Amino acid sequence: MTCSNQIFNSRRHLSPFALEALKAGSFSEDELILATTHIAECLDCANAFADSFADNELKEVPAGFIEEIENRLAADRAHNGKNP
Repeated sequence: MTCSNQIFNSRRHLSPFALEALKAGSFSEDELILATTHIAECLDCANAFADSFADNELKEVPAGFIEEIENRLAADRAHNGKNP
């Protein structure tokens, strides 16, 4: 397990080491929870993580994926009686 002082920098944001470890999938389960929970709560770290990917590291979304998600959201809203 990596020391938590390597996961966070002195400003309590994810360190460059942590961003790379997260991308590489090399964190333990506890470290993964710690890092992803922080990303969910910290816009700066969420942006840093998103920006850490090069264009050639990103995957293409399958055809029809966006429409499928939009249809599911619309169906959930209709089922719950909420307007879009």
